[in-house]
Amino acid sequence: MSRRVEAVLLGLILGGYLVVATLYAARVPIYNAPDEPAHVNYVREIARRGALPVLRPGDWNADLLERLKADRFPPGSDVSTIRYESHQPPLYYLLLAPLAVATEGASERDQVVALRLGSVGIGLFALAALYLAARGLIACDRGTALLALALAAFVPQHVATLASVTNDGLTELWLALLLWLGVLALRDGLDSRRAAILGLVTGLAMLTKLSAWVGGGPLAGLALLLAPTRSGRKTTHILIAAIVALALALPWVVRGALVYGVDDPFGLIRHDQVVLGQPLTGTPGPGEIARLGATLFRSFWGQFGWMGVLMDARVYAGLALLSGLIGLGIGLWLAPWGGLWREADGLARRGYLLAGALVAAVVVATIAYNLRYLQPQGRYLFPAMAAIAAFAALGLRELIAPRQRPAIYALLGVGLFGLDLVALFRFILPDLVR
Repeated sequence: MSRRVEAVLLGLILGGYLVVATLYAARVPIYNAPDEPAHVNYVREIARRGALPVLRPGDWNADLLERLKADRFPPGSDVSTIRYESHQPPLYYLLLAPLAVATEGASERDQVVALRLGSVGIGLFALAALYLAARGLIACDRGTALLALALAAFVPQHVATLASVTNDGLTELWLALLLWLGVLALRDGLDSRRAAILGLVTGLAMLTKLSAWVGGGPLAGLALLLAPTRSGRKTTHILIAAIVALALALPWVVRGALVYGVDDPFGLIRHDQVVLGQPLTGTPGPGEIARLGATLFRSFWGQFGWMGVLMDARVYAGLALLSGLIGLGIGLWLAPWGGLWREADGLARRGYLLAGALVAAVVVATIAYNLRYLQPQGRYLFPAMAAIAAFAALGLRELIAPRQRPAIYALLGVGLFGLDLVALFRFILPDLVR
């Protein structure tokens, strides 16, 4: 594939994402996305007061929230008391605050849509970073790297998430950049400058979302340990990265300790106290675990609104078939005769190890969270989307003959793009617009 063809296809995929994400941002009624009112109120607090909010008792009203969710947040809904995300790191909200200031005199809907479009823009950068990571991981095949981008760009739930007011897209951006920088460090070696850049992106991830601490820290640490050194000692590089990351994240942690107490610098204890009454997992039996797994699967591909808008069972059956083929392909790729060993050298395998570590960290964090709170939401896996999409594309590549790949890759991308439109106009809007 020539660079010109690659650039055209890259532009088509990113342009397609902008089209469908903008449609989702503009057409889905406001606040009909998980936690969106709380995220919006965080941005408004910064815009109006010029200060970070503090999570307090009363910022979670379960009865009000359930009533609003059941009514699909009708126009004029008072969401001012829904503020339970106020303990989150501030970077995403600081970036969107100028949009809130600029739209202060606009209608509530127009302001939220403007904030959503800000998230769409962040999602565009996240997808660009994902493609850099995919090109680094799948250096031998630009077409398969483009397939990874298309898979990430057009998973309907992923589009819906990136088109809502949430810090998930910015988290994906930093973790995808970390994966790409890690792959570059494996290939070209570490020096002080590269170590500092790794620390910088890690610190930005830590300032974006608490879950980024789980994925970003181990990913950067593993990259620093595995990468060869170009100059200096490895311990020096690790120290430089750690100092830069902590220099960014530590002021926010200190502020948390002053606000919530030295035993609760992240506000997690306060959060547990505030959201008292949120559904707990308890001790699920085999049947309940199976239902949780089914919900996780559906909500990865598309279970919209506040998990209350589903697609047709036939759509999920088709997506289950596609997922099964991806799983089969990954299994064959990992097999002793598969592409991991047949086509990849030691450098590429270390890159895949980095990607696998990111997926493992995010999966473990999702399981750990669900051991307490009943939240089997597929979007919790999206921070690892750069690695997930790369592995999915490699699995499909393993099943498809080289001559057939361009046509099948194109069909998959166009099919998922079409599914985004079907999901919006056939399932989401008829349910939410009343």
